[in-house]
Amino acid sequence: MNESGSDRTDPSVALRIVLRAGIAMALLLVLVLTLHPAISPGPGRSIQLIPLYFLSSLAEETGIVRWFVWRNIIGNFLLFMPFAGLVACASGWRSAVLWTAVVVLLIEASQFVFFERVADIDDVILAVAGASCAAAIVTLGSKLFRRLGPP
Repeated sequence: MNESGSDRTDPSVALRIVLRAGIAMALLLVLVLTLHPAISPGPGRSIQLIPLYFLSSLAEETGIVRWFVWRNIIGNFLLFMPFAGLVACASGWRSAVLWTAVVVLLIEASQFVFFERVADIDDVILAVAGASCAAAIVTLGSKLFRRLGPP
């Protein structure tokens, strides 16, 4: 705190505010990209609980469907990385993975209930895997930075 009783100049307070704003923006981006009606007619409302079944059945086909499979795998893996990285900065690796799992499950449930889309376990697995990688990178980077110290 400074002489006026305010801690506005404390860099840790500013960092927490920036991290929270970043987390909110990353989450908003995820919601915008995931919560919408299906772009193309698909199987309709269903729940897919067998890991890799939906993706492997699509991968057997050719052309645009194969492109969709790779886009789905890479997109789900990368989608939650910013969110998880920022949560890991704010509250640790475990919190990042846990919050990502909770948000992904809520999104999948919302897609099923409100948008007549497939709630797919592959999306959950890939998003949590990507979030785990991001959280691990942030955590290891933070430890390395503390060990080496500032330049």
